[in-house]
Amino acid sequence: MIENEKLDDENANKNVGINIEDNDSENPIEVNNAPKEKEEPKEKDNKDNTNNKLNKEEELNDSFYDENDDLNKSIKVDFSIILVGDSYVGKTSILKKFIDDEFNEETKCTISVDFRCKNLKIDKNLYASLKIFDTAGQEKYRSLTKSYYKQAQGVILVFDLTNEISFSKLNKWINEINENTENVVIILVGNKADSSDRKVDKINAENYAKERNIKYIETSAKEGTNILLLFEELAIDMNKKKEDDNSIVELENVDTFIFRRTELNKQLKIKRESKCC
Repeated sequence: MIENEKLDDENANKNVGINIEDNDSENPIEVNNAPKEKEEPKEKDNKDNTNNKLNKEEELNDSFYDENDDLNKSIKVDFSIILVGDSYVGKTSILKKFIDDEFNEETKCTISVDFRCKNLKIDKNLYASLKIFDTAGQEKYRSLTKSYYKQAQGVILVFDLTNEISFSKLNKWINEINENTENVVIILVGNKADSSDRKVDKINAENYAKERNIKYIETSAKEGTNILLLFEELAIDMNKKKEDDNSIVELENVDTFIFRRTELNKQLKIKRESKCC
């Protein structure tokens, strides 16, 4: 009897084990006894990400300050400039090189007037806001372009160093400028200085400008030679002229005040002397 009970208990245990295995086989559970790797603390990653974001924000803020905030905090003066000269001398190419830093061999002639703007730093805390009008050189547009002289404080007169005819026509342009402007800054520009097919001698051009008391600069729109210098020189000269004109106006106002005060004192003196004792 005792042996039979033991056998029954062993069979019961075996049956129980089989049932457990069958139940688990339907939904097997994998048991991984390998030691678990310790997870890195997330706080460090979060701090690193935060620092990276802050660094990027600081970089953006710095670049924003350099390009915009510095301009907003500086003094800005407005000037209008007109580009004139014969067709195909390179007026449009000069302007495009200055504004976009680009040059195109197949640039077409300007029809009527083109208009571009750019801010240019001319002193530590001084920016010139330049409005630049690129005019057509053809005779048929001449009456239209004349209207733009009135609002100009600066004129860039361009001729082609490889075209002697464009140099010989400068007198006509100078007369037109003088007839339609008052008290403007003029710079004479010999363009296409990079070309080996030069026809206008530099000394002749310099003497022409000197006789008319204007600056002369040679440029290459193709290579970018003296393009920035041209607009910097013009902006600085226009600002200096503006300051000189303002000083003259202030001086005239002071002289007028002194004259009126002197006349008033004379009248008061006459009134006092005319009174009876």
